[in-house]
Amino acid sequence: MSPPSASFQIFEGDRVTNAAEIACARQIRRDLEAEGIDAILLVNFTLGPRRRQIDLIVATAATAVVVEIKAYVHPVHGRVNGPWSVEQDNGNRRELDGSNPYQQALENRFTVTDSLRGQDGRDMKDAVAGMLCLFPGAPAGSNIPAGDFKLAIGGYAELVALLKVPRANAVSLDQWRAFARAQGLVDQSTKPPSAADRIVAQYLTAHADLSRATLGP
Repeated sequence: MSPPSASFQIFEGDRVTNAAEIACARQIRRDLEAEGIDAILLVNFTLGPRRRQIDLIVATAATAVVVEIKAYVHPVHGRVNGPWSVEQDNGNRRELDGSNPYQQALENRFTVTDSLRGQDGRDMKDAVAGMLCLFPGAPAGSNIPAGDFKLAIGGYAELVALLKVPRANAVSLDQWRAFARAQGLVDQSTKPPSAADRIVAQYLTAHADLSRATLGP
């Protein structure tokens, strides 16, 4: 028996140009729709007094996850504290620019929960999870911290698994719609994809599928 048709909305702050973010969002939509799960995506927007850049929020009736998306070709190394580095072809390590990805993802999660709390005064930390997603997965040879109760860390498969875990005091989809509109995000769901969008979607999906199939243990 095929799953029931799912309701799906995408709210966008600014046009997404990062290939990994596009591929991750499209894969999430494809997988949730295949299971008949109603969902809302909030993508690529700025939030909070410190103007944090939020890559993606995936919200269903049972849970929500604030996702920071990173895509690395070479092995990546890092800890909860301190700088992260990527392994180069010659074996040397190059320190990554910007903040520690773990801290970046955690701060993004708390920025979202603080903004939600400002709407009705409830503590939203139990309602919204956070994840550092190395899409489609961490390259073989990577050495990164395991997830903890504050933040999940893993690849796309771990993100899908996290979305199947109900959260206490889950935020309703109507609340997420109101939140998106309060931030000035634009509902992209009614816009039909262009021919170029369809070609890019097919390419990115094929690329993600190939990457998962060839990724080392």
